[in-house]
Amino acid sequence: MVPQEVKQQDFFVGTVRVNGRMDWSMLDSAVSQAFKVYIAKVDPASSLGLSTDSIYSYNMGHIKRLLGGEAPESQPSRCMSKGPTSITVALKGRPSWSQLPLDLQTPRRCLKEKCVDSLVFETLIPKTMMQHYISLLLKHRRLILSGPSGTGKSYLTTRLAEYLDLQLYLSNLANQIDRETSTSEIPLVIILDDINDAISISELVNGALTCKYHKCPYIIGTSNQPVKMTTANNSLNLSFRMVTFSNNVEPANGFLVRYLHRKLMEAEDERSLTDEDLLRVLDWVPKLWYHLHAFLEKHSTSDFLIGPCFFLSCPVTVDDFRSWFIDLWNHSI
Repeated sequence: MVPQEVKQQDFFVGTVRVNGRMDWSMLDSAVSQAFKVYIAKVDPASSLGLSTDSIYSYNMGHIKRLLGGEAPESQPSRCMSKGPTSITVALKGRPSWSQLPLDLQTPRRCLKEKCVDSLVFETLIPKTMMQHYISLLLKHRRLILSGPSGTGKSYLTTRLAEYLDLQLYLSNLANQIDRETSTSEIPLVIILDDINDAISISELVNGALTCKYHKCPYIIGTSNQPVKMTTANNSLNLSFRMVTFSNNVEPANGFLVRYLHRKLMEAEDERSLTDEDLLRVLDWVPKLWYHLHAFLEKHSTSDFLIGPCFFLSCPVTVDDFRSWFIDLWNHSI
């Protein structure tokens, strides 16, 4: 079964000035510096654990440039069209179908070395945590993300599944694995969203787990409540690993700050980056969310906790903020 290629989201990182005197090594440095500045602004605390080493390649016009690789014959300025030219940067850990005829060993190395830089960049989840989730999945094959609503569990589950689905498929091609007819319809990854109890898990995955262990699909589930992982059917040998999401710790705790910083950068308005009123608003929103969370955690049950996802629609203009906040407070919170 060939997985569909995941549509990759593009983000505005910054601008690079290219002139006739610039060679490819100078452009490499300029692109790397723009990326370094961007991730430092999105996550001032740790830059998501990324660095300029996270860059795999970049495209400008018809030229695909591997960072530090052999320089094309034409200078960068000659590869540009009239007017502004887009430079598209690719990070490590994101193979595409265009790479298939070139290097089938890349996905195998990505899984082994846990190359998750692209996934980290897109999801805004720190690299060490993303590597931990991937390690748990590769080792135990079954994982449940448990925690309050709005902490990003379903989104992360989908992205982990997309990453594994593509990496595993390409890795299988590299290993020249010919799937048996009896298992050809079994997916590489199964998502179980909003799990309530272990019995429902047994019913849903019973058929998928009848194959040999190494050919069983990876299973990723989410639950808003802790799931007691016991079952009367021991033959299924369900041994899920549980990862607890909490608003008090990463990745949920710092996600809203990173998301709003990125949203501000995406506006591509240099005036907004220095608007003190707007910067104060975007600094205040995450603090307000966490204050509300702490109050609800102390005075109510877990059913009434709110995650950072409730505030992701925050506008990045002062003029729109007041009406947005009044509507959010009166109708959602």
